[in-house]
Amino acid sequence: MTVSTKSKIMEEARSRGFPIEIADGDFGDNVKKGLLYCAGLDSETLPIIVFSDDCLPDPKTVNYDSLLANIKKKTAAVVNNDYVVVYFASPNLHKPSWQWIISAYYSLDRKYKKNLKKFYIVYPSTWTKLLLNTFAPIISSKFYSKLVYVDSIEQLKSLVPLSKMDVLQPAENKNLDHQHKPAAAFTPSFSEAKALCDQIPIEQRLFGSNTSNILSKNLSSGIYTLPIPLINWLLQLHSTGTYTQGVFQHLPSEVNITDAKLKTQLLYAKDHNSPEFLAIPNDVNIAACLLKLFFYELNSPIFSHELVEVFTQLPLPNSMAELSDVSVSLHLEKKRIAFVKSKVLPLLPSCDRQLLAHLFCLLSDIAQNSEQNNMSSFNLAKIWGPILIGKYDDGPVPYFDTVTVSPSLPSAGSVVQIMIQYFYLIFGSEINTILKVKHIHCETLVHNMVLALEQQLNIFRE
Repeated sequence: MTVSTKSKIMEEARSRGFPIEIADGDFGDNVKKGLLYCAGLDSETLPIIVFSDDCLPDPKTVNYDSLLANIKKKTAAVVNNDYVVVYFASPNLHKPSWQWIISAYYSLDRKYKKNLKKFYIVYPSTWTKLLLNTFAPIISSKFYSKLVYVDSIEQLKSLVPLSKMDVLQPAENKNLDHQHKPAAAFTPSFSEAKALCDQIPIEQRLFGSNTSNILSKNLSSGIYTLPIPLINWLLQLHSTGTYTQGVFQHLPSEVNITDAKLKTQLLYAKDHNSPEFLAIPNDVNIAACLLKLFFYELNSPIFSHELVEVFTQLPLPNSMAELSDVSVSLHLEKKRIAFVKSKVLPLLPSCDRQLLAHLFCLLSDIAQNSEQNNMSSFNLAKIWGPILIGKYDDGPVPYFDTVTVSPSLPSAGSVVQIMIQYFYLIFGSEINTILKVKHIHCETLVHNMVLALEQQLNIFRE
């Protein structure tokens, strides 16, 4: 799907009366497109927000208060989760006043500050450093522990993936790669983790493998057995994740998830059935993050390019009014369910379909308890849309395929939401195979799917 096609679909949705607010870089005719946008996920599956102050407009032509309000609208959905910011500093002539910056800082909701995990400043200028030093008394000390100065694109590449980022190097900084030394100490970086994982043959990996390598099929029953770590994460999330506030939105508080992933990867390569995999992490966010990383790093993403193209055929409402009409809305939902079941699932291999049945059973279970965990099907779909699309390259903007969830848009997120809401209808055939039944009983479905996972785990225990 081309950028122009994506933009056209967005405009059509807005013309039908649907409010679409995403960090797509579009802030009007007087603001350059690259000011702020989402650029995929980092190596820990956190959303990346890119801000380029070279694109700041002339305050004589653009009202900065209105611009800030627009930025907050477009980023509100993203900052509900942990996220990172990549800030490209520049000697741009248009700078907001210090008084305005202080006012803007205080106007940000707590989630903007609390959920920010890293703030990368690329090409930090004297003005940028002076600004941060001046505001030190009013900025939380925690912010400075999240701050990373980045002096070169090569250094930035070692920290975050750049495939969906529009990297524009200012003319004044062309030689910075040779003028500055990278900072001495970092947490395990994207490139370091990738290098270690790449040393392991693909057929021995857990992360970055193919589902055909890690799921084994029982020829007589047609049931695919999942690897022990995956079973354990799913079971823990069924047990405690369903009542965990904001599950899948946050990193573990005391464990570096990159370290945990590498340890799991190396142990799995050494012994697929290691008893260590049976240990239950003391933080459910560890299981949640590792499960996301497993799907995100699959060598062949669950949602391939071809499948994302099929999503564009998803039936859509003609107007907001249609959703208010119960009979029309129900008819549309039936068409959307039938579309996913008949047009999307048949394009997936049987091993992927069974794997997704287990995943969406969990996500459906979590969504059913959204009053306790605040994770509705909408919130879960915003997270899992980009996860299932995976790491393949796409244009820098707009970020349509991934974070957008709306009944008016044929996006990956919208398809994921349908799969969560109608899991038992869409995956009926896979559920019948896994449970060895002909008819599904909704009242005991989740319980029986959990039992099926426990039975797989008991095979390894024996």
